[in-house]
Amino acid sequence: MRKVGIVTQVDQQAEIFSIRTPKGRAFTFSLDENIRFCGQLPDLGDLQIGMSTLVAGRRLKGGTLLAVVVAAREAPAFSRHMGIVTSIDAATNTFGLHARNGEQLIFKVDEETRFQGFDVDVQSLDDLQVDMVVKVLAKKQEDGSFLAINVSATTKESLEQYDLRTVGHIIAVDAQGFSVQARNGEQYDFQVTAETRFRSLQNRVAALEDLQVGMKVLVGAEQVGDGNYQAQVVIIGALRNW
Repeated sequence: MRKVGIVTQVDQQAEIFSIRTPKGRAFTFSLDENIRFCGQLPDLGDLQIGMSTLVAGRRLKGGTLLAVVVAAREAPAFSRHMGIVTSIDAATNTFGLHARNGEQLIFKVDEETRFQGFDVDVQSLDDLQVDMVVKVLAKKQEDGSFLAINVSATTKESLEQYDLRTVGHIIAVDAQGFSVQARNGEQYDFQVTAETRFRSLQNRVAALEDLQVGMKVLVGAEQVGDGNYQAQVVIIGALRNW
């Protein structure tokens, strides 16, 4: 079987990803050691929500879909926006955004729109609040409106309260904490305490012992000494920095 669509979910730990086809159908594929990546994809870690994807796969007993070949590229029809939520209309399933470039935009949401919160619980349009800071991956519709594919939300206070916010991949884990190779090339060591909060899809990562080398993470941390950081929140997944 072959399916073409837009990536809507990537879970590196569970080794699955989901796509939505142009007709709106959703498919979730699992991976095994024989998977082949093509195009702009060296591995699953580089698959991003919003990418245009071609998947060749087969259906296993029990109905699970196994991806055999995955080719993906950035989808030019999609755009990313960041700004402050200015309005929410549950009746029309829309919200307004004052973007960083000064534009006032309206985004529609549907049952396929994925919500995630950075240090705040946002799982649907009902959880979104005016004055929240959001990043939106959206597709422009034929009528000129924007359909939100992915909405990442946080509060202004959350953005301001951390001494360090960084995105990278885990390069070491021990009994006291973990180390991250950041996208800027720097290496950071983070202590984990009882106050450290972990966030991941379906809460698969709930504690330090669940972390694995290679995972992509976003970390918000407090500086507790010269070059030492205590992790306040750890978000697992392919996230971009705020």
